[in-house]
Order: sequence, then C-alpha cells, then structure tokens
Amino acid sequence: MLSGGYSASIPVHQSNRTKRVSSSCTTARHASPSDDADHIMNSEAATVQDDAKNSKNGDKGAESAHLQLGSMSKKLEIHVNNVVDNVNDVNAIPHAEEMGGAPEESTDQAPKKKPIVLLYSYTDPATNRTLKGLGMSKNKFFAWVNYTLSTSDTSDDKTFANFELLDTEVIQLSDEGLRSELRTLWKERNLLTKQTEVLAVYKSDNQEDKRKGATVDDTQKDADETPKRGGFSDLLVMYAERLAEIIEDEIDDHIEFEKDIHKNGALSSPPAKGGKGILMDWLAQNYGMSKLDQLSPEHMFVRPEEEQFEVLQQFLEWFRSQFPYYYDKCGTCGASAKDDPLLDSVAEEEDDTNNDEGCNQTQSDDTDDVDDDGTFLGYVFPNEKERRGKASRTEIYQCHKCGAFTRFPRFNSATWVIDHKRGRCGEYSILCYRFLRALGHEARWVVDWADHVWAEVRIGGRWVHLDPCEAAVDRPLLYQEWGKRQTYILAFCAPLSGGTRFEDGREETGVSDNTMLIEDVTSCYTSDEQEQIWKRRDESSEEVLSSLSRVRNDLKILLENVTSKGRT
Repeated sequence: MLSGGYSASIPVHQSNRTKRVSSSCTTARHASPSDDADHIMNSEAATVQDDAKNSKNGDKGAESAHLQLGSMSKKLEIHVNNVVDNVNDVNAIPHAEEMGGAPEESTDQAPKKKPIVLLYSYTDPATNRTLKGLGMSKNKFFAWVNYTLSTSDTSDDKTFANFELLDTEVIQLSDEGLRSELRTLWKERNLLTKQTEVLAVYKSDNQEDKRKGATVDDTQKDADETPKRGGFSDLLVMYAERLAEIIEDEIDDHIEFEKDIHKNGALSSPPAKGGKGILMDWLAQNYGMSKLDQLSPEHMFVRPEEEQFEVLQQFLEWFRSQFPYYYDKCGTCGASAKDDPLLDSVAEEEDDTNNDEGCNQTQSDDTDDVDDDGTFLGYVFPNEKERRGKASRTEIYQCHKCGAFTRFPRFNSATWVIDHKRGRCGEYSILCYRFLRALGHEARWVVDWADHVWAEVRIGGRWVHLDPCEAAVDRPLLYQEWGKRQTYILAFCAPLSGGTRFEDGREETGVSDNTMLIEDVTSCYTSDEQEQIWKRRDESSEEVLSSLSRVRNDLKILLENVTSKGRT
C-alpha cells in the first residue's frame, strides 16, 4: 500500500504546540509553488511514466518493511536529550522557509540577512551512503535516516545508524552552488528537506546565470531590472507551467481512454468539449448518470441561477465525502495528531493557521507545511511507483502513537488521485477543475498566493467560486472570514479541446483573447479596496501588468504545444 506503514520503536517527539488547521489547508503555503514545490520536478512529468516502467523495485522498502528498531530506541532517547552541538538547535535558527526563501530587505543600519539553516549529514559506514537533512530537528532527521536505511535494498542486515556519526553544518541557502548540490541529493533520494523552495529552479535563476561574465555596469543594470528570486514573476511562470501540465495530464488520460476503446474493439469517440473519457466514466459509475446529466451545460444553462447553484452544491458535498482531506493519518494504526485530544487542546492556544499574517508571498514551499514538533518529518523525492502517478515529492510522517512511518506522495495525475483518495487542496482543486472540463464547462483553476487553491465555473455570465475542500459554492469572501489579507489571487484558464459553449449558445474554439488565460481576481475575493491590496504587494502595478502580459503570451504557446500532442 502506498501509505507505507512502517512499524518502528523510535521514540516519537511529542509536540508541546500544534497548529490548529482548517478543513482545507494546513498552512499558508499550499498555493506557493511547491505544490508549487510540486512544480520543482514537474517539468519531467512527460517522461516519468517511461522512466518508471524500467524500474521494478523502486518502492520495495517503503511498502513492505515492517521492522522493529528495538534497542536503538533507548539509545536515541539518550542522545536526543544529551548530545550538544557547537551550533544552536535548528529551531533557534531562522529557516529560509520563514524568510520566504530570499534575503530579507535591509535597512540603512543593518546589512541584509542571509537565509541560513542547519544541514545534517550522516554517512552509513556499511554502504558509504550519505544522507542529508535540511530544516528539520535533529531527532526527526535521525528517525528518517533509520527508516531509509532499514528500507534500502542495499541494507541486508538492517543495521541502524549510530547517532554519534551525525554531522551538522550551518549553510547559506542563497548560494546557488549549494542549491545545485541539494538538487542532486534530492534526485538521488538522499535528501530529506522541510522546505522545497530551495530546490526550485526559477526563471530569474537563468537570468542570474546570464549576468555572470558581464561587465560591472551591465551586471548592476540587469540586477536592478531582474525580479527577485521567487517573486511574483517567478511564481506566475511556475503556475502557468503547472496549468499546461494539468492540460497535458488531461490529454494523456484521453489517449489512454482511446487505447482502451480500441483494445476492446469499440469505435473511438472524439473528446468533444472534454466530454467522454476516463473521468466521465468514473463519474457516471460513482456519482450516477442522472445526477451527472444535471451537471452538464445543456441542462444547467436552462435552469435559474439558484437551481444551478443547488446542483453544484450537491456535487461538491458528494466530492468532499469521496475525497477526504489528508492531514497525517498513520497508514498502520490510523492515528492522526490532528485528532489527538491532548494535542488538539494545545492547538486551541495557537494562532489559527488560516490567518496568513506573516506569510511571505515569495515563499515557494508547499502550503502543507507541518509544524516541526508534529508528525511531519519532511519531503523526499518520490520512489518509482509514486513517480508513475506524476508525484513530484513525497511527504514522510512518523506516527505519534505507534511510531510507524507513512508516505504521502503528492500525485499530479488526476486518475491516481481518484484511485488513492488522499490529497489536499492542491490535488482536489485540480481534480474538480478537470471534472468541470470533462463535463464541458468553461472553468478556471484559481491560486491564492497565500495559502489555497480552488476552481471557478462560468454561470450566468460570471465566474462562480467553487471550493471542493470546503464544499463551498459562490462564497468568495470565505477566506477573508478566516482572517486572511489577500495579496495575489490569480485565475488560470485553458480553452476546451473541442471549444467552449456559452449560455447564449455561442461556441468558441481556441484562444481569442490572451487575457482570458490569466486574470488577477484578488479584488473578487476580498472586500478591501484595490489601494489596500496594492499596499500589501511588493511589486509595482507596472511590474505586475508587464509580467501578466508576458506570461499570458508564453502560456498560449505552451497550451498550443501541449494540445498539439493530442492531435498527433
């Protein structure tokens, strides 16, 4: 099973504070790219399936291991309590994650702060394999080291790590050379990281490379004109590429659907307006044909708006019942720190994580970040089986009750999300968006820079908010009610492969206006005046409009290239 229940007697670090979470997001970074970090390796999604087919044993240890670490348990407790490093504990050092992955702004009195963090390192004497951990506590890294060595194909005797061999160093995440080394460790599955922003390759990174070797004057000029790393322009490019990957996954699903039809000797049917296909077949079997017919544009558009909303509400409530929000449920005993009465009572004393105060919009880590004192250990590069589901990263949890390890791969394949029914707003917003397109609706995928993602559907000539995690229809101020102060909310749209049918009967094929591809919809989701929104932004209106214009053009080309794949 993908949950990878792995029993261990490693002592579990009990939290003295646990964040309170909403029913849709665990932190204010689920819209920053990592699911956007999701994007770090997503550019390879097209080759994932072919590469994965060549591997037969990629996930052997994670799924089958059920080992007891026995005597190591007490030893680890002793070392965790008594070992003192020459540097401060990781929790006392500001992480790049907390700084938004970029140096803080300087003042006239103080120099710029560098994003620094502790990097742990352990080299296994038996295999000479070096594992590293970035941004988590020491005991969590050590627990992952033992989990990794225990489930490794090269570890025959299943001996476990010696805590005394653990090395620690303070690193600066602004060093591109170091970031490159970390990316290599990541792909080799030798890195556990609490933050994936450091692994991202942004467009501004390429501009940085171009400045090398230039004259001093040219370098200064370019530096003044280049957007900061992980800023609005970088994230906009990343989300636009993500939309193209969503559409590519849609086309891949249709190709597989066509192959199945031919294999069974049936005639192929064209994907008119995103219609017949894997998702429609699944909906027909699980939601029911009669209810599905009510969701079709042909039946929706003839109803009053209120009745259309009732149909959508019924669908979203069913959706939420089918696809529960994953927090940290143990794959072995089923326990979750979120449901622990003791931890929950502590959580009530903490700030509501729906409040994005203090969150930096340039943060490119996943919004699913979990407190370091909880069950979350960190992110690792997915194993081969997980890669077949187009996962770009996998979260590792250690149960606070039984000590077992659970893997949570962040699948980007809609069919894999359906099969495994584990996800958060990243997976479920995309799946909802794909369902709407499969039904033939004009839909958009909406990204809140601060912390969340959802979908929109066009009803009665306007875009209507649909949040599958909250089963919310047309409640655009929901997130403001959570206490959020919106900075950037962008809606991304791709034309349907067979064209779009509007309520007045018109049909449109392709992209007639680039502005429809990406739209700044922040003001639609807050009662704040536009002036207040701009005050919260780091970029000028000229920078934002320029980036939007450029990336819209790039997205149009990306979508044309992707859709051409479905026509060949």
